Amino acid sequence: MDADALASCWFPPPIVPRGPHRVQGGVIEPDGITLRLRFVGGGESLIDYTGRVLETATALCVVLIEEPRTTAPRGPRALPGHQRQLVVRLDRALGARVLVDLDTEARELLPAAGAEGAT
Repeated sequence: MDADALASCWFPPPIVPRGPHRVQGGVIEPDGITLRLRFVGGGESLIDYTGRVLETATALCVVLIEEPRTTAPRGPRALPGHQRQLVVRLDRALGARVLVDLDTEARELLPAAGAEGAT
């Protein structure tokens, strides 16, 4: 392909490696302020997680904070990924806001079973 034709082509952006502990999605409880989030993290026997909720008028993001348990071995170690869950509370009702991860990608947020709008 000549240089002019190649210059007019579209190429997808390079794949950016994603960091661990990305929120995969979650469930909003009927009260509108309690979120149950899903993510992959370290095993419950080694790692605890807390979340810092960042809220704007249009979106919210939960930063997952890893806290090694005191019984966890120190230093580098291989940790297989485990499906984890974290419950956080918002400052105000979710409303029409969207949940985004640290890469600003929208994440699925479903109503809890039995809540209005749940299927």
